[in-house]
Amino acid sequence: MTTNVLSSAQTVTSGRALATPAPSPSGLSVFRSLWALTRRGLTEASLKWFLVIGIALSSFATIFDASKFLSEIDLSNQAAVDSVALRLIRIGFSVLLVSTLWGATQVTTEFRDATVAARVTQHRGVGRLVAGHALASLPAGLLFGLIGALSSTIPTFVIFHQRDLSITMNEDLVSTVVGIIAVSALAAPWGTCFGWLLRRTLPVILLLVAWTTYIEPAIVRALPNDLGQYLPGGLQLTLIKDATAVGDMSAPLAAGLLVAWTVGLSIIATAVTKMGDLRA
Repeated sequence: MTTNVLSSAQTVTSGRALATPAPSPSGLSVFRSLWALTRRGLTEASLKWFLVIGIALSSFATIFDASKFLSEIDLSNQAAVDSVALRLIRIGFSVLLVSTLWGATQVTTEFRDATVAARVTQHRGVGRLVAGHALASLPAGLLFGLIGALSSTIPTFVIFHQRDLSITMNEDLVSTVVGIIAVSALAAPWGTCFGWLLRRTLPVILLLVAWTTYIEPAIVRALPNDLGQYLPGGLQLTLIKDATAVGDMSAPLAAGLLVAWTVGLSIIATAVTKMGDLRA
């Protein structure tokens, strides 16, 4: 009888153990998932090619425009010289598009012909999967920001030195460089969210190129009463202190709103993925 009682107790205990819900993912498991995504992105060959494209795009444009810009000013006017220097350094802002495209392809190439169901299970939900890819792209985005700033700043200083021109090291110059790094870093997670919306490489690339270079700049300029400054493109221009930026928003507020836009787009991307059939 004692044996039967013990057996029954063990059966009940086992049943309760089986009925116990699975524990939620710990902070360590979340970190491991993020680190795996980050490491994969940083070690993929595609990143190197995107970085090379970014460097070439920024540096060649800076070198090409330097002579043109300098020929239009009085070189004895230091204020004009500094203004041209900032214009040339801001060319590094163009790497933002490369960062965005890289972020988008991190999603489109992985899930183009494969189901996301397994990855959703692994990350414990669509929202965590979308957020994980966005956060994991930030280190690479920072790399794009650094090469964008350096590939325009270094040629500018070299060209000015060759012409015996000096550049004033002031707050505007530092803020411009920091702004280029910030907007390019945030462009990578922004791109991943676009990748989730379409999940096809070519359509995403065409949409991002058209939106970044033509559509959004036109919308920013067309909106009345400085409303364009609240769009992502307007916020980016504010952060790099571009002459075409509208409004008088502070850099910290612009950075915060740019992050908010990215979070909002990730929420939309999560909803779109949930409503779909979970197939690329």
